[in-house]
Amino acid sequence: MLKYLTMVKEKFMGEPQLDKLEPERLPRKPRVLIVEDDKAVDELLRLSLKEDGESEIEEGFYESAQQVIAMLEQRKPGDPRIDLLITDLGLKDGENTGTRVVEVFKNKYPGSSVVVLTGSLRINELYTPEQKENLNLEVWPKPIFLVQLRGKVGKVKDSINKPSQAPNPQ
Repeated sequence: MLKYLTMVKEKFMGEPQLDKLEPERLPRKPRVLIVEDDKAVDELLRLSLKEDGESEIEEGFYESAQQVIAMLEQRKPGDPRIDLLITDLGLKDGENTGTRVVEVFKNKYPGSSVVVLTGSLRINELYTPEQKENLNLEVWPKPIFLVQLRGKVGKVKDSINKPSQAPNPQ
C-alpha cells in the first residue's frame, strides 16, 4: 500500500522542489519617526503606538528641525527604512520649521507618508491639495485623536505590504 501511495504521489504530484518554495512573507511593521518639541506630546504619541504594537518606532527625541535633519542625513542605505514621519509644524528652532523636515525626509524616503501636526488655525495655507497628494502628506490640527493616528499607521502598514506597491528599501 505504501509503495502504491508513493507511486501515485510521484506520478501526480512529483517530488517537492524545496529550493523553489518561497517562504511565506510576513507583514512588515511600518517604522515611524516622531518629531515633536513638546516632550509630553512626544511621549503620548510613542506610548500610543507602542501599546498598539503595529509599528516600529525610531528611537530618539527630536525637538528641532536641525536635530532631525542631521540624523536623517547620517542615515545609511542599510539602515531600516522609515515609512511614516509624524512631525510638529513649529519646532524649537522656529515657526514652520517642520516643513523643512518634511522636505529633507521626502528627499530621503520619497514613497513614505507624512503627517504634519499643528496648533495653527491656518493649516490649509501650508500646502495646496496638489502638494499634499504629491508628498503623500496629511496636515492634522492639534489635538489629535489617537484612533486617527493608529488608523494612519494601519494604512501605511497595508501599503508597504502590498507586493506590487511596496517601496524599495534604502
